[in-house]
Amino acid sequence: MGKENEPEVELLTVHSRTDVEQVFRYSAGRYLNRFLTEMRDKARIIGVKCETCSTPYFPRRSICPKCRRKGKVKEHKFAGNGKIFSHTTIRVAPEGFEAYTPYVVAIVELEEGTFLDMMYMPDAMRAAIEIMEADADTLKHRNAFNVSAMTVAPETIAAEIKKIIPEFSLDYKIDLLRQEIADSWPNSLDDGAAREEWGWNSEYNLESMSQDMIENIKKMGTV
Repeated sequence: MGKENEPEVELLTVHSRTDVEQVFRYSAGRYLNRFLTEMRDKARIIGVKCETCSTPYFPRRSICPKCRRKGKVKEHKFAGNGKIFSHTTIRVAPEGFEAYTPYVVAIVELEEGTFLDMMYMPDAMRAAIEIMEADADTLKHRNAFNVSAMTVAPETIAAEIKKIIPEFSLDYKIDLLRQEIADSWPNSLDDGAAREEWGWNSEYNLESMSQDMIENIKKMGTV
């Protein structure tokens, strides 16, 4: 059960042979309760998206594990389409869940477009310099680190540009071979080791990168 004063979610109502109604309630906490009720009552999948790095998360969470204190998460409605990787039917449930059997558990990858990690060149150059200057005694992974700044899709980049240039529009043709390669990559990289061992932290997110790039392009007289 959840903590006191947390709202409960009614997951199942059972009518026994003696017509005694038994209501099973479970509190999954503030974030997961919203996720459960939205799916049950409105058939909507609600998660969050970090406004700093544009990474979507599901189920909901209160902080972005990539940006931590610098991140700001906002409610995000997923399209609801996905690919089932694996599923199983639970017929013998663990203690406390016997009333729910049989039920299905599945691993699903949601389709929210192709998201890939991206880093603005000034951040990339700074990362290379910082790892070379880092104290070797603090580096448990020596020189093998992931570094990341933001997770983006073409549509999120276009939306950010449109905030600065309202008349901007995006049109592109997908290269099937390159799309297959992109789909095989992870949506985001875990750069926790770099942050912990030598203090890596990106300075640019999607918003600040877009603003800086457009300002520099304007100086070139091409916008």
